[in-house]
Amino acid sequence: MHNSDEVVPYRALLRLPGAMRAFAASSLCRLSYSTVGLAQLYVIERATGSFGVAGLASAAFGVCALSAPLKSRLVDRYGQRRLIAVLGAAYGASLLALAVLAIADVRNGVIYVTVAGLAGLLAPPLGPAMRAVWATLSEGVATRQRVYSFDLAVEDTLFTVGPLVVGGLVVLHGPTLAVVVTAGLMLVGSQSLARSPAVKAHDERAPTWQKGPRSGPLRSPGFAVLVGIVLVLSSGCGVVDVAVAARALRAGTPAAAGYVLAALALGSVIGGQLWARRARAGTISTQLAVLSVVLIVSLAGAAEAPDLAVLAVVLAVFGAALTPVLIVAYVAADRLVPRAGRTEASTWVNTAFNAGNALGLAVAGLAVDRDGPTGSFFLGTAVAVIALIVIVTLGRRLDRSLSHQASSPD
Repeated sequence: MHNSDEVVPYRALLRLPGAMRAFAASSLCRLSYSTVGLAQLYVIERATGSFGVAGLASAAFGVCALSAPLKSRLVDRYGQRRLIAVLGAAYGASLLALAVLAIADVRNGVIYVTVAGLAGLLAPPLGPAMRAVWATLSEGVATRQRVYSFDLAVEDTLFTVGPLVVGGLVVLHGPTLAVVVTAGLMLVGSQSLARSPAVKAHDERAPTWQKGPRSGPLRSPGFAVLVGIVLVLSSGCGVVDVAVAARALRAGTPAAAGYVLAALALGSVIGGQLWARRARAGTISTQLAVLSVVLIVSLAGAAEAPDLAVLAVVLAVFGAALTPVLIVAYVAADRLVPRAGRTEASTWVNTAFNAGNALGLAVAGLAVDRDGPTGSFFLGTAVAVIALIVIVTLGRRLDRSLSHQASSPD
């Protein structure tokens, strides 16, 4: 276990006891998550002849996947070895059921929507589970930031590669093969992760947590404030994808949206790496406030960008602040919540970020219809300003909770 705040190279992180096997297994699982959306969409559309049904199935999958905090609580309570293995097997089986239905030429859309929703309900919380393992393996703010930066960078890369894999499999042998491969990745990865020595060590170090119907990290002092900040801030950031697509479409070059968003993704990776190089000075609320200012300025700059090339540069700066927000939030969650609740805590941060992003996407579409992409960017700027006000207003409460937890035994 690494106990120093000195920055360690990634090779050293992967040499931590059991880290390589656990991380490789979790990466297989997350690659499965990066391919499931497109694979599922294609196989259901081909089976039913309707993109409408395929869209409903994808929506059912996404809505049911919001059960992640509950599943994470069960993982924390009963252990990763047991729950990850069971959920991974059940999730993989539900995806295989989609493939079997397609092969059997079943055309009933209700069945596909139901099975897709079941898959979302059973999807194991692999990212949070792996971050909880990382937290067990490593100690110290600098090391945690380094670990989470590495983890997020690999996850972002996998979600870039996933759709390309699906495209290749569809060309090779149709969408059914893509769904089968997606299921196989989860089945192999989840069982390997559940049996890894690092997961065993994590479960042994995490005693059964609080009992009772209201138990959970949201009751930990300061944690609800952290989740609220992430939710509001990500709502402002969520306008970007729609605004970029609208801007590129109005410029007559819709394909350029991909390059602009790629610049944002590159900025995110670079920003995460730079942020993780050393422990940051100042309190968590100060760090979040500084990063929020960068996001606000970037969103406002994006609204005024004269062309797509400038927009790409501005959004690269935006991305460079976005990933550090998640890193800071994950580190704060680790410090606010007892060790045995870290999987659920990480899931709440992740769920808040995704929910806020989804809300931003929905509102951005309305803003584009009314005021165009510029109005959408300005709307995101306004919401990010609200997030900054929340941080300044409630930041002391968050910092006091962190200070109290730091002085208490883990």
